[in-house]
Amino acid sequence: MSELLLSFTVAGVPIPQGSKTVFNGRAVDANAKKLRPWRRQVTAAAKAAMVAAGIAEPFEGPLVLVHEFVFERPKSVKRSHPSVKPDGDKLLRALCDGITDAGVWRDDAQMVRWPGRKVYGPNPGARVSVYREKE
Repeated sequence: MSELLLSFTVAGVPIPQGSKTVFNGRAVDANAKKLRPWRRQVTAAAKAAMVAAGIAEPFEGPLVLVHEFVFERPKSVKRSHPSVKPDGDKLLRALCDGITDAGVWRDDAQMVRWPGRKVYGPNPGARVSVYREKE
């Protein structure tokens, strides 16, 4: 079993980090206005969890990121799972960049496994756990 290093929850509707568009000669995320606040929330939650756990330095070595994105089910939707947009890989990209900004790890390239899912639930957000992968 891998060693749990950090666990935290981010409140709010998860926002994907999507495709880039060119604006004034710069590449900008297409949904930057919604993305920036979400990434700030991820960064703040991760930093707060690090402080609470007494962690001052980024984790080193191979890591596992277990994540769950929670979306509120619209009243008109009958399906059991949120098998529609946003894409899981784009949600993960925003989550990982926010975690990197918090200094949890040096780079998200340290992730060797990243099991996750999207679910419906009453409290939108993300549940995140970082583990050290056993060598």
